[in-house]
Amino acid sequence: MRFQVHYKNLKPSEYLEAYARQKLSPAISKFCSKPRVGKIDFEINHGEHLVKCRFLDDRGHPIIVHVNGDDMYQCLDLLALKLDNALRRSKERMKSHRVHHHWSRDSEVDGFDLYDESDSLRNGIDGMSLLA
Repeated sequence: MRFQVHYKNLKPSEYLEAYARQKLSPAISKFCSKPRVGKIDFEINHGEHLVKCRFLDDRGHPIIVHVNGDDMYQCLDLLALKLDNALRRSKERMKSHRVHHHWSRDSEVDGFDLYDESDSLRNGIDGMSLLA
């Protein structure tokens, strides 16, 4: 997965980008099959470090995760865990909203056979006589 990296109030760092790719790529590739472009924002605001990750999952829904902390590398570790949990929840939601039909030709509902033809034959009703 490719990432666009943005820095605010911080000098760009190749080591930080490599660490972010190393931490975030396995979680994303585990749950998302389509390669997408993600965005990672690194920011320092009043001495507090903020890391934000944004991308679209396989269904096109946005996944946004952000973490505040004292150290950028610590924030990336926590971000990887939060991202893994967010993707797992998203996938479980997708599976739970699917419609499952477990009907077959031999199915019964409350003891009543839906396809029992013996009742019509027992009563002397023939399918051909209904058409005439």
